[in-house]
Amino acid sequence: MTDHTVLINQMLILVFFAELFSLLHIIAAISQTRKTRLTGNWMMLTGGLLLQLAVALCITGSPLDWEVALFGSLLVCLNALLNGRRSGNLHWQHHAVRAIIAVGLVAGFALL
Repeated sequence: MTDHTVLINQMLILVFFAELFSLLHIIAAISQTRKTRLTGNWMMLTGGLLLQLAVALCITGSPLDWEVALFGSLLVCLNALLNGRRSGNLHWQHHAVRAIIAVGLVAGFALL
């Protein structure tokens, strides 16, 4: 396989996982907004949409994709922590896994 093929395969894997991560958080934000009408869930929705934008920027070759992914991931992780704290049911392991996935995605955007 050529270097170009490897790069395209890496980008496709990154895009797949970034899409999955962002869509799951968009769905969670919409379902929570419909249930509780909390304004904080808009922050998670915005973070998920920013991750979608980062995917589009990655596909087009923009150098700003990792910065948009970083900001979107920060919004998602921060809102998830706030929701857990607000509900009184904070599971640190779950948030640690989410943060590790977010860091991995941002690193992937930065390295591609």
